[in-house]
Amino acid sequence: MSIPYTVGHLHVGGIDVTLYDDDTGEVICRSEAIYGNGTEAGNENGYLIGMTPCSFLTPPVFPKNKKVRTVARYNNTEPHTGVMGLMLSTMYEVPA
Repeated sequence: MSIPYTVGHLHVGGIDVTLYDDDTGEVICRSEAIYGNGTEAGNENGYLIGMTPCSFLTPPVFPKNKKVRTVARYNNTEPHTGVMGLMLSTMYEVPA
């Protein structure tokens, strides 16, 4: 399988979400939270408004049974509810 694009998804308080090769510990993608700093719609101050994506010119290729690990980090200096983290990826099968 090839992964040409992946991006994280977090809620407010999120810092980043990282996708790792579970066997080697190598980082496949680190997607960072983007917070708004204005008052207009889509840029509300203090709200999570986006995530940095990972796009690969030469996408990584893995066997179908490859185990990957997702680690989400949140700012724990204040309480948050509804925290979660996931990676959304596009994949395609590479001909053998």
